[in-house]
Amino acid sequence: MSFEGEGILCRVTSVIGEGKQRRYEIIDADPDPPTPSVPYRASVNHLIPIPPPSSNTTLPDLSKGKNVLALYPGTTTFYKAEVVAVWRQIDGKVKKEDGGKEGETVDNLVRLRFEGEDEADREMSVERRYVLPDR
Repeated sequence: MSFEGEGILCRVTSVIGEGKQRRYEIIDADPDPPTPSVPYRASVNHLIPIPPPSSNTTLPDLSKGKNVLALYPGTTTFYKAEVVAVWRQIDGKVKKEDGGKEGETVDNLVRLRFEGEDEADREMSVERRYVLPDR
């Protein structure tokens, strides 16, 4: 990737304050060893909740060409990406409309092309719950 990420996968470690002054102390969900994770503070406006794995079957459809933020495989960083294959749920199974068959895939992965990727045609799969609407 040739640019900075749009966000990180993090864990909330504590809630500080109340009302409009409330802040969340967060740490990287998987810090690089041996460096311990440095805590940061964020407001609710800077956080996007990640749904649990069980919600993969109830998340909205994604159309080909849709711009999203997605977790880059093997990292805790979210980058801008484009959906390259339709992702749709039908009775708890994924239907791929661009050549795939209904029920062909049930692993809840979305095919994406990340912006700034060195190889223009490189596509990667990301678990659906880690594919978020682009702000």
